[in-house]
Amino acid sequence: MPRRHTPILGHRVHYGNLIASTLPNRHVRSSGPACRRRGILLSVLTDDDKHLQDYLEGFLTPRRKERMRQVLAERSRYIVCVLEDLYDPRNGSAVLRHCDALGIHEVHAVENKNLFKSDEQVDMGTAQWLDLHIHRLAGNAPRSVKGRRRAAATAATGEAPPVESNTPAVLASLKERGYRIVATSPHGDDDAVPETLDLAAGPAAVVFGTEKYGISDEVKDASDVFLRIPMVGFVESFNLSASAAIVFHVLSRRLRSEGLPWRLTEEDEREIYFRWVKGSAPHAEKLIREFREKQKSG
Repeated sequence: MPRRHTPILGHRVHYGNLIASTLPNRHVRSSGPACRRRGILLSVLTDDDKHLQDYLEGFLTPRRKERMRQVLAERSRYIVCVLEDLYDPRNGSAVLRHCDALGIHEVHAVENKNLFKSDEQVDMGTAQWLDLHIHRLAGNAPRSVKGRRRAAATAATGEAPPVESNTPAVLASLKERGYRIVATSPHGDDDAVPETLDLAAGPAAVVFGTEKYGISDEVKDASDVFLRIPMVGFVESFNLSASAAIVFHVLSRRLRSEGLPWRLTEEDEREIYFRWVKGSAPHAEKLIREFREKQKSG
């Protein structure tokens, strides 16, 4: 995996009263005109962006560029991953690693009581290759875990309004983009399993709940389909990250074998590749400054 570099530009997407932001030092977003594909806002590369990309590619090896294009050709947004209020960084990090390995390009981490953190020793640097959106409450919501739990306890006594859940707005935004909400749960005999989920019915946002309690009531209310992994032992479920690995492995293989439109659009591929080049070039900030200076003097 490449060395990690400081991002040049931040990326922040607003969902109503929520702010979805990428992890620090993980993603780079280009500036310029925008378009929409499957409801997501994409930056259209300008001529200046293309010249910058050509310049930065000169500092990458042919092997690195070919590897990035090979991986990008296998990426998909047909299935996206949603993680609701995880508290163990190792679980979230393992899921990010699974998503990268299986071509699931878009991940949404929903914070309600717990902050989402990624452990680089577990995710092996894969988060920098994903579109990772961390949905945080805007305004005066407590930022620390203790602060959020204290606010929730105060709300339960009736002394303050209940802490607003982030989940409904995130799921609503995904539905607006055309995704079905697929809620994972070990309960229910009539639920779909990874091998039987109707992928031809349209894109799916697969939701995994918090480690101890599973999906919230908000997820249950918003779900279009429930998904379970059949179990025959005494335990009723796998570890969260193991469940995600099993589900996405099966769904990823099915996407590629059932003739579904799972690939990224050309516009999406170009925009992602541009960000990857900027994130992979050594000393990218310095190189971009040099490029701008040459433009001005030339």
